[in-house]
Amino acid sequence: MKILMLSWNYPPVIGGIEYLVGHVCEGLTDRGHDVVVLTSHHPRADTSRQIFRAGRPGLISFLLFALRRGWKDLRTRRPSMILVGSLTAAPVAWMLSRATGVPYAVITYGSDLVLPRKGYQFMLRRVLRGARRVVAISEHTKGLVLERGVPSGCIVLIEPGADQQAASRPPSPETQERWRRLTDGRRVLLSVGRLIRRKGLLEFVRDVMPPLIRTYPDVLLLIVGEDARHSLMHRERMSEAIRAVIAEKELGESVRILGRLSDEDLQAVYECTDVFIMPCLDLPHDVEGFGIVQVEAGLRGVPSVSTRVGGIPDAVEDGVSGLLVPPGHPGAIERAIARLLENDVLRRRMGEEAARRAREKFAWEVIVSRYEQMIEEAFPPAVSHD
Repeated sequence: MKILMLSWNYPPVIGGIEYLVGHVCEGLTDRGHDVVVLTSHHPRADTSRQIFRAGRPGLISFLLFALRRGWKDLRTRRPSMILVGSLTAAPVAWMLSRATGVPYAVITYGSDLVLPRKGYQFMLRRVLRGARRVVAISEHTKGLVLERGVPSGCIVLIEPGADQQAASRPPSPETQERWRRLTDGRRVLLSVGRLIRRKGLLEFVRDVMPPLIRTYPDVLLLIVGEDARHSLMHRERMSEAIRAVIAEKELGESVRILGRLSDEDLQAVYECTDVFIMPCLDLPHDVEGFGIVQVEAGLRGVPSVSTRVGGIPDAVEDGVSGLLVPPGHPGAIERAIARLLENDVLRRRMGEEAARRAREKFAWEVIVSRYEQMIEEAFPPAVSHD
């Protein structure tokens, strides 16, 4: 089937949306679908597939490019559908669909649905109601879509997947040994992801780490990730704020911000990790749509301690593959971590269950097949008039 994908977010930019859109595009292409991608400018443009980028940076440049190039693709290649990878591109899909009659589907995440601007919410309702299908990545996201007037029959729940192959590649002995020396004799906590406000790491370092260190002087928190420099929503310099707290609380021996790591280094870090943490905040206008990093940790046999917000309960089964606690309760987070650190049998059992659940439910092969099923059922191939 011929598919036109429109998405502001796309690799090599790092983020959950980029991760999902990239894998869906590659997976559909590998299954024989003819996918053309129109996305934003990036200096390291990927030309290995049918990926076309705006010639200049900036949102306006992308939207004009997507409108112009999308019109051309719809008139010449005649795809059966438009797949919108991020809501930023949805107005273009709506206009192109109105002009050509080609239907579209939109993938929604969470925070993209709750921006409080009236003009945005007006546009959002129109483009969502105009879509033939709206994909929600979690039950929480599905609820947000329903609140915006989309009929339940038009909503499809498809969670993100996790990279099974990356989790199965062992690091080199040299890399493995380097990280083992760094973490030798320590109880290792790990957080992976963009450093943005809703992740709650600033509050975790400030409010949870000091009492945790008093109980477990050997505990070590490793933070992997960078500020969201390419995000339209997140402009904070969280890395600077977290470093300031580390200095203020004198936590330099117990908390380390590692920045972005190679896949091999990250795999080695996972092998040294006891507990994965994601202490997200419950913010009204910034929602954690899913918990893909918890699933990725689970693939490595690492259980999670996370807060019960947004779509995280879809990713972590409380008491089975990890522990969920209420947001905004540092003591509850501390106690959950202590429970896993003190009980090796429980920690290993939850890690094994997290790995099984990730392999069976969140493999990309499973997720892409669900996208393919949705597309084939809702978007029959266009009839050629040549």
